[in-house]
Amino acid sequence: MVPVLAGLLVALGAACSNASGTGGRIASTETPGTALPGTALPGTEIPGTETPGTDSVGTAPESETDFVPVEPTGVPGLDAVDPFCGAWSVYGGSLQIISVASAFSDLDQRAITLIELASAPSIVDAVERIDENWPASLVAEHDLALDDLLGPYERRAERAVAALRASGLSDADLVVLREAWREVLRSRDSTEPAVTLPDMAPAIRGRLDAAASSFDAVATPFDHDPSLLIEGVEVPLTSAYLARSCPDVASSGVGDSL
Repeated sequence: MVPVLAGLLVALGAACSNASGTGGRIASTETPGTALPGTALPGTEIPGTETPGTDSVGTAPESETDFVPVEPTGVPGLDAVDPFCGAWSVYGGSLQIISVASAFSDLDQRAITLIELASAPSIVDAVERIDENWPASLVAEHDLALDDLLGPYERRAERAVAALRASGLSDADLVVLREAWREVLRSRDSTEPAVTLPDMAPAIRGRLDAAASSFDAVATPFDHDPSLLIEGVEVPLTSAYLARSCPDVASSGVGDSL
C-alpha cells in the first residue's frame, strides 16, 4: 500500500469508528467487488424473496448460491437529518471514491485527477458544514479534528478549487460541479473501483478538463502526497459520536478494520 493511501485510511478511520466501536480504518483497500463504500444493512432482503435459508415455499434452497445479496448503490447518509452527519458522509464518501480509484482502477493519473477536481468543491463545502455544525459536546476535539485530521484534505481540495477558478469557472459553475458530484455520490456503484462523471455543459466540462491538466502537471498525485500523512491524529470523542449518532457514516465502511 502506498504511504499516503494508508494515511487516508487512518484519517477516515480515526474519525469514523464503526458502530461496534472497533475503531479500525476505512475499508477502502478491499478489492473491487466488495462493498465499498457500504454493505447491506442487517435484516434487509432481496425484494420478492424469503428469509435466507428457505425458498418461496419454506424449503431449503438447493445451494448457498441461490441467495445473492444486493449490493447497495450510493454513499449512505447523504440525506441525514443531522447536517453534521450529512456533511461527513459527503466528505468521507468523496475521499473513498478518490482513494479507491487511485488504488484499484485502471484509470491513468490524468483521469484520477479529473475525478479529484470534480469532487474538490464538495469536499471544501462539506468540511465547512462540518465546522459550522460541530456538536458542542465535541468542542474539546474541534481544533485537532479540523486542523490536523480533516485539514490536510481540505487544504488540498482548496488548491484544486483554485485551479478550477484559474481555468475560468465561476461561483455558479462551482455550484454546478457540486450538484454533479452529488449525483456521483448518489449513484456510486460499490462494486466498481471508478466512477463516471455525469454530463454537464460543454463549457464547464472543458474548463474542468483544463484545470485537471494544469493541476496534474504541478501537484503530487493524491495517493503520494506527503501532506496527507496524518497517522497518530486521534479524536476518540468524535469517533464515538459518529458511531452513535451517524449510523449511515459507520455503515459506509468507514472505521472498519483492514
